[in-house]
Amino acid sequence: MEGLAAYDSVAELRKRVDELPPELENLFQHMLGKIEPRYQDEAARILRLCYWNQINHDPLSLVCFATFHPSVMDPSNIVPPRDFSDAEKHARCEMFEGRLRSRCYGLLEVLHKRRDRKTHCFCKMAKHVPEDEHDQLVDANIIFLHRTVFDFLNEPAVWDLPSLRVNDASFNEDALLAGISLQALKLSAAHKFRGEGSGPEYLGRFLSHAVPADRSAPRLIALMSSKLESFLQQVLQENPFFLLPLMSAVASSEVMDYFPAGVPFALLFAVEAGMINLLRSQARQSRFPAGFAQVLRGHATHRPYLQIIGGRDVASDAPNMDEILQIIDRCCGLGTKPMAEPQEQTLVRAGEKRKSPGHMDGVDSDDDDRPKQLQKRLAS
Repeated sequence: MEGLAAYDSVAELRKRVDELPPELENLFQHMLGKIEPRYQDEAARILRLCYWNQINHDPLSLVCFATFHPSVMDPSNIVPPRDFSDAEKHARCEMFEGRLRSRCYGLLEVLHKRRDRKTHCFCKMAKHVPEDEHDQLVDANIIFLHRTVFDFLNEPAVWDLPSLRVNDASFNEDALLAGISLQALKLSAAHKFRGEGSGPEYLGRFLSHAVPADRSAPRLIALMSSKLESFLQQVLQENPFFLLPLMSAVASSEVMDYFPAGVPFALLFAVEAGMINLLRSQARQSRFPAGFAQVLRGHATHRPYLQIIGGRDVASDAPNMDEILQIIDRCCGLGTKPMAEPQEQTLVRAGEKRKSPGHMDGVDSDDDDRPKQLQKRLAS
């Protein structure tokens, strides 16, 4: 407490913590107790998300959290991912850094990052950014003040403390971290030059949270997946290089034989990752061409897109493969249970007139040569 009052630097605060005895539980409980009652709910939400994220060993971007923060406070009203100007990003990060200090009472800190050409940079829209123009605040990460804070939060009974409870049935850590990953996708895709190939990394982070959230918060993750679908359809049209090498696989796959105007990414990710509740919802709402069932079975068995995303066993807890295949058959009208009537935007085989993701009014689908255009753009 004295260090905060004396405006100690982060290094000085860490030194103070290192000098303390290992039994720090009372200290951290005291720090939580000092949070103003009106800030306790927000502090609990932030701390829960930071803790849950660190379990996955992912960096937590300050700008992505700051720009997604309204949805953290009201998960029933998830805002669509959007881009921000350089000035807006800096202002939001500056404000959120202040919130972390006042809400979490020093348990979290902002780690400013120097320019690293090996990792993606959120700070500037230009293709080449001089070192003296790099915004370390916008590219900062949120971390715990000290490893002992995480160890304290790792104790089983800690989350039952009144100061760490979140009395909101719609709050779900995995679903909201998936939303933060979706915001990261949007911000990085805005860099039309420096964002090339960074999409699969953030897709992997999205799915690592979306898969468990499909079980614990299926309605919320269905909404997130819908927003992911809309975003990826936009990327498919405007900047397919962002999703390299995923888009190279899409351009040469059988999927585009059925959906030349828009690949149903969310459906394919759900099939590969075994997101059973999302698949059940899809089976109730849409009917796909019977021939597409074989393509979906191939994705369920071989998981080609998850292999491209790489490095994450997001489907390790997938449900029984037989159940996934049964749902695929129902999606394609091959199952025994009756299917819902196709709606206006139901995707059907190429060559028939229909609306689908990426379809433009006034353009007949049988004249759509976007698969060839995509292959040509990726090859050039």
